Amino acid sequence: MKIYGDKIYEKQFSVRGWGKYPSEEVIRFFMRSKARLDSTNIKALDLGCGIGACTWFMAKEGAVVTAMDGAPSGLKKVKKLANEFGVDDNITTVNGDITRPLTFIESTFNIILDSYALYSNKENQTINGYKECFEILEDDGFFLTCCFGKKTDGFGTGKKISDNTYMNIKGVLSNGGVQSFFSREDLKNIFNDIGYNIEYYENILEERNGELVEKHITYLSK
Repeated sequence: MKIYGDKIYEKQFSVRGWGKYPSEEVIRFFMRSKARLDSTNIKALDLGCGIGACTWFMAKEGAVVTAMDGAPSGLKKVKKLANEFGVDDNITTVNGDITRPLTFIESTFNIILDSYALYSNKENQTINGYKECFEILEDDGFFLTCCFGKKTDGFGTGKKISDNTYMNIKGVLSNGGVQSFFSREDLKNIFNDIGYNIEYYENILEERNGELVEKHITYLSK
């Protein structure tokens, strides 16, 4: 398998697990979307799946899941983790560039999940990922994207790549390599231009040992 994206994640996934459980925002999104879809025909894409913390959960809840990541060390752990939770099938792994899913995936999906994955690329690549997800999202399908905002401590530090993209920032997200940060207005304009409907938006400000982290949680539909 080939490494796509920032190589820092290949190293991190090979050393540690990075968490075994989905976040609250992912659980709420999936269960709400499942209730609005035909629960016997859920096709989910876990974009930037890592070791599969969200993959196993969606499969356990009845979805047929495609787990895609650019870090082979993470992908190799996806089915092993799923087995720990009693999930033995309905998971396919794809090694590829998550900002260009159309290059690696021919299927379409009625649920797509980006749990803090697309943001860890250059701004133009992240936006291209949003555009291509729109193409593979079925009509009446749902897409959750989570990223970090400009109020996050460390934004604007490190090496500047573009107005919204920095590398090796300082602060609470200092181990993230290349990262792009957006404002709520940035995201609203991006999603409206592509053609998404914004179902709901959440802004979460967390303080971690005195450092601030801003999260954008956006639930989209087509």
